[in-house]
Parts: sequence; C-alpha cells; structure tokens
Amino acid sequence: MVIQVKTRSIHNRKGWVFGKGMERTVAQKNFYIAFVDLMGIDEKPDYYLIPKNLFARWISKGHQEWLATPGRDGKSHIDNPIRAFPKSQLKEFEEYHNNWNL
Repeated sequence: MVIQVKTRSIHNRKGWVFGKGMERTVAQKNFYIAFVDLMGIDEKPDYYLIPKNLFARWISKGHQEWLATPGRDGKSHIDNPIRAFPKSQLKEFEEYHNNWNL
C-alpha cells in the first residue's frame, strides 16, 4: 500500500493546490492520497483517504470543466499547471472521510 499525504494547515482555509502531475493515474493498486485537514491545536485532524486514480480522474475532469467555463468578462480561461481542490469539494468524497477501513 502507498499513501501520499497532503496536509492543509489551520491557516489555509481554502483547500489544497497541486501541479498538473496530480492528474496522472498509476498502475499500482492500493495507492491512496490522504488529505489531512488540520483543525486546531487541541482538535484531531480530519482526513480523507481517497484512491489516487479516482482523485486523478476527478481533478482532471474538474480542470477541463474550468477551462470550458468562461472566466471574467466572458473571456476564456488560460490553461496553466495549477490544479485546485477547494475544501468545499470534500463533500464529493464523503465516503472516504476518516475511513481507515479502506
């Protein structure tokens, strides 16, 4: 099993930001990304243990949808290597929330 950890500090209220390499799928089974959400000094962090290939496809699809959506003043978005995973999107992965049984 491989677990790649991505941590969001208590000072970053927005979410996680990656490079476009996060869109790559892997041949290895049992590869997960642990998204750790630090809550505060005296609180246990939340985590989402998401299969890597599931997340890779999701982040790629989201970026393609963003490119297809008009930006400010109706102008096209310009492709770039940044991939955003806002905290608000965690609801898409609720089944993986604090689920170490995977």
